[in-house]
Amino acid sequence: MRKIVIYVLLIIAVVVSTSLKSSKDYHIRQLDILKINNESLFTILDTIITQENQRDYYTPALLFSINCRMVNDSVTEFQIGAFGSELVDLGNHYYKGCFEHAGHWFLVKGKEYATTVFAKTCEKKRFMFYKPAEITKSGDIVLRVIEDDSYSYWIYHLVGNKFLFKELYDPYRVSHNSIH
Repeated sequence: MRKIVIYVLLIIAVVVSTSLKSSKDYHIRQLDILKINNESLFTILDTIITQENQRDYYTPALLFSINCRMVNDSVTEFQIGAFGSELVDLGNHYYKGCFEHAGHWFLVKGKEYATTVFAKTCEKKRFMFYKPAEITKSGDIVLRVIEDDSYSYWIYHLVGNKFLFKELYDPYRVSHNSIH
């Protein structure tokens, strides 16, 4: 009987220490909730969600990113794709904001984002971020980041107020789709 009690206590100690250790690897950050100014983005997002829903990796918890970058003075590129269900902390200013659409969270990133498409609101959303770094005894920082490129992503160009489909990268197809 005494061995069973010791065994149970040992299991409890392992579970508690594991949960304490893993909670140190995560922290909470708040992101600005964005409002969508360009309604045509919703049609694009609905199409992407429909396509992703057909994949084996799809889950209702799937997160999406929208990376915005200026191509030139008149073109902004939007790279839209899923990236899993866990957020990796890549710095306080990596994500510019977020919004929810069709049950999924979309996180907007990039050096700048198109203010003609997005606008900040006064609301914030709390997310749990995985901390991919540890400091060794000698003070060196070790990063544990593995980029998952198993998801499809779509590239659109915003010209004026109109989105134009540019390309689809799909790792499950031999060739990529593109419209020129």
